[in-house]
Amino acid sequence: MLGNGWTIDVIKHIFSFIKIRKMKELDNVIKGRGETKGFTFTLVNKSPYAYMYRSVDDCGGNVVYEVFRRVENKMFDCVSYPSSNGFGDSLYMGKTYRSADLAVRWFNHLTEMGQKKQGISL
Repeated sequence: MLGNGWTIDVIKHIFSFIKIRKMKELDNVIKGRGETKGFTFTLVNKSPYAYMYRSVDDCGGNVVYEVFRRVENKMFDCVSYPSSNGFGDSLYMGKTYRSADLAVRWFNHLTEMGQKKQGISL
């Protein structure tokens, strides 16, 4: 028994729930809020290392593709979508494209970088 009255078995039981809890991933469709109000973001592709979303304004006239690294927010146990400041910073390595082909290239590049970092052969 530990000094606070808890046994090792009780602590192991509590931590068993923490280990099996799965991190919340980004939704397939995200409605913009705040600075992105009026935009809808739809998942195009994802890997364990990167995301690619199609962004469309409510009028349907402005279509872009946003590609960024998968970043886990351990404090809130979820994956984070970058703010506008996150595009171009070194954490998310996010980029915005009008061309789907260019967006796919950057998505593949981020995925390959993640695989290399994890030691996965291509």
